[in-house]
Amino acid sequence: MKMSKEELMRLPCKQKDLELMAAESLSSLVEMSKYDVVKLLLLGVMNDSKKHAQILEALMSLMRTKTFGYVEKNEAVKGVQKHT
Repeated sequence: MKMSKEELMRLPCKQKDLELMAAESLSSLVEMSKYDVVKLLLLGVMNDSKKHAQILEALMSLMRTKTFGYVEKNEAVKGVQKHT
């Protein structure tokens, strides 16, 4: 199944939005938590979500360049689909 460029760009964009929403919701949980160990765990997950969003943004940037070829785009799609 061949995807259009717009469809291909929507996958990492959607995932990036989900990662940022997760990080934001975890932030409020960190503020409410009374236990340091819970805060540390939530901060770790929150930071991972932010990092994933940054990686997805970099992927989208690469996909917008002309040097990103057909094979790379297909591999990117497979990678993103695995994580969604």
